[in-house]
Amino acid sequence: MRRQRGISKLEFAVSVLLISLFAAVLLDRLLYYESVSERTYFELTLRALKNGLRWQVAHRLTNQQPVDYDSLATQNPMDWLDVPTDQYAGVISCGAVEAGTWGYDAEQHVLCYRPRFSSAFDELLDNADERLSISMKLIYNPQSDQTGGIDFKISSAD
Repeated sequence: MRRQRGISKLEFAVSVLLISLFAAVLLDRLLYYESVSERTYFELTLRALKNGLRWQVAHRLTNQQPVDYDSLATQNPMDWLDVPTDQYAGVISCGAVEAGTWGYDAEQHVLCYRPRFSSAFDELLDNADERLSISMKLIYNPQSDQTGGIDFKISSAD
């Protein structure tokens, strides 16, 4: 009987096919988890910005200073954080915001974010090349008895 050395071409082809199949599944899962990670980081950044806003209001109230909600609505929310997110590009036009970065448009008073993976933001974006525009909306009316404050309004921006 002849002794076999190495593997046959069929065994090699099956091995390559299986490795390719596993690599494709792994790549798909990695991209999915990366998009979920981006969405989670976006939501955590928004939560930190909301906490910064609450801190600004609370600081003024505890120091018995008037809270100028209109002024707060036009401020750069990234200034309220101890350390801005590492994805913050600074004060730039929303159109110049690159994928995966934040920017503050001082003329429009909006914070912009352009996702790298638009699939995680489908309900917020109209098309894959859009940016998210985060503006602050006054929900407190000093002339009424309603309580509220300022909250963030998220919309897609061209």
